[in-house]
Amino acid sequence: MRYKISETPTILGKFDTGATVTITLYDLSDESTVTLMSNSCNEVASTGVFRWSTSNITTQPTTKKEYLWIMSDGTLSSYGKLVLGGFPDNMASDVWEELSSAHTTDGTMGKDKQKTIKYIVDGEIPLT
Repeated sequence: MRYKISETPTILGKFDTGATVTITLYDLSDESTVTLMSNSCNEVASTGVFRWSTSNITTQPTTKKEYLWIMSDGTLSSYGKLVLGGFPDNMASDVWEELSSAHTTDGTMGKDKQKTIKYIVDGEIPLT
């Protein structure tokens, strides 16, 4: 799953209720182990579902990072891929740039829309 860098997503894994579960995070760009403030995963309300937050990454990424995460209770493992950053961080600015630059000149929909609706008379909208 991919998230904005400013988000702190929670990773979930399924184990036996009451298990002691830890997580290891690997940076997929160089396969190094990522330093964590805490690698302990907490069980959600005796459900056997364990959670860990990316807020526990010691050095938060500032650009797109891809991670492999592995949760383990010493016997069973659960794993997945997590991506922080990339297009979600750029999406809003890219859309705004497209709207503001490509549609504000005469002859484009953005500029024309600003001039088409002037007032409402008797329930009709005159277009000029």
